[in-house]
Amino acid sequence: MTIRPDRRTEPTQLRPFSSSQNLLNRCDGSAQFQFDKTAVLVSITGPTEVKFRDEKLDRASLEVIVRPLTGLSSTKERVLESVMRSTFANVILTGLHPRTSIQIVAQVMKDDGCVSVGVIAVCLLVVCGVRYDKLDNSSAKSLTSIAYFGLHQVQSAAINATTMALLDAGIPMNALVGSVTCMVGKEDGEILMDPTMEELSRARSIHTFAFDSASRTSVMMDENGGKGTSGGVVLYSESTGDFTEDEYFGCMSLCQQATHKVHGFVRTAVEKKIEREYQQITGS
Repeated sequence: MTIRPDRRTEPTQLRPFSSSQNLLNRCDGSAQFQFDKTAVLVSITGPTEVKFRDEKLDRASLEVIVRPLTGLSSTKERVLESVMRSTFANVILTGLHPRTSIQIVAQVMKDDGCVSVGVIAVCLLVVCGVRYDKLDNSSAKSLTSIAYFGLHQVQSAAINATTMALLDAGIPMNALVGSVTCMVGKEDGEILMDPTMEELSRARSIHTFAFDSASRTSVMMDENGGKGTSGGVVLYSESTGDFTEDEYFGCMSLCQQATHKVHGFVRTAVEKKIEREYQQITGS
């Protein structure tokens, strides 16, 4: 049995995650989802009046805004906005609210230091007069891996937080969305779920997947290593690094199983919230 840096004992074990709902007052719904030291707060406004240029006759317009932990938005936030928009466009029943707007605002509260470390390292190189393209291959890959790891983890937290915020706002959806991240080891090729920064230094590739909770069919790897089918459709997939086809499908299968835990956690959190609200109303 191998002990991971944060005392986890299994390669497929996830770090503890937590959530809170209805945190903000001036919006229709809000939620925060946290993977250990990575947390994202999401607010939902709508359906509301839409600008004429963005109006769609047959469905609601979906607007996504991502704000970084510090500083101004950059290309990384624009990428995450596009990811969230395309992911939830297939889940939110926008056809029920034509000619309106649904706004999703995601604020990064914690980024596990991964994104910040990558940015600071690059800035220090610039200040010292060292060009990124002059670095040796291993150093360049290390900086790139650090930055991408932060992006992958923030993506998962943002997607999960958005799901809970949409539920809090009462926005109709056809399924829940859950997202997790995994990595493939550089030396042994072992797949580790929800990797830490220390484990990232030994990663050959990083993978983030988002699955819905609907009972449909998608390609997976069965227990014998062959391609099979399983419930839940891949709504989003992003991979960084070098990997084989079998490793990719292996990561997909493990992430699909891990999202069951995320879906279960979301259901439990919503049930407890409704129970608390009912007790407050009835005074019991």
